[in-house]
Amino acid sequence: MRAVALALSVTAASACVAAGCGGGGGHPSSASHASSTGPTGPRLSATMALTSPAFPSLGALPARFTCDGLDISPPLGIDGTPLGTSELALVLHDVDANGFLHWVVFAIPPDVVLIREDELPPNALQATTGFGPARYGGPCPPRGRTHHYVFELYAERTRLSLEPGGQGPVAVQAIEAGASAKAVLIGTYRRAGS
Repeated sequence: MRAVALALSVTAASACVAAGCGGGGGHPSSASHASSTGPTGPRLSATMALTSPAFPSLGALPARFTCDGLDISPPLGIDGTPLGTSELALVLHDVDANGFLHWVVFAIPPDVVLIREDELPPNALQATTGFGPARYGGPCPPRGRTHHYVFELYAERTRLSLEPGGQGPVAVQAIEAGASAKAVLIGTYRRAGS
């Protein structure tokens, strides 16, 4: 539950950022972009935001994006990428299942503002997940329990030296270590039944 509480507090901060509490222009060409790195990794950006037209922050993921549906990745919107970003990376994990990895994407061009449903941006690469393959693996929690799925978008200072299809946990470590800023979006999912 501690991980969920932390993730939810991060989301609250993200909502404030998205609403303009943190200042900044929110446009990739804005000169007012600022991000900082904390002692344990990148802090939430005051300008970068991650959203989805398919579900609101802390809202339920539609079944089509889960193991009960088509098991395809949801559309994601990106705004306010900091100036000087070399690439973007995306990590999806389940905080109610010890951080189980559902998706790891890197080498996303910094000018991407929309990741379409069931598509990767041009030249983007993937690492393996807790399911095994280097692809999106949708939410599939035990029946009757609501799980929280954290999408983390990272702005990387330099190009990552990662191989496509590499180990997800290794990729996540490199992504976190090289990031200057991040944005967070949380979706929930509860499977029917007991």
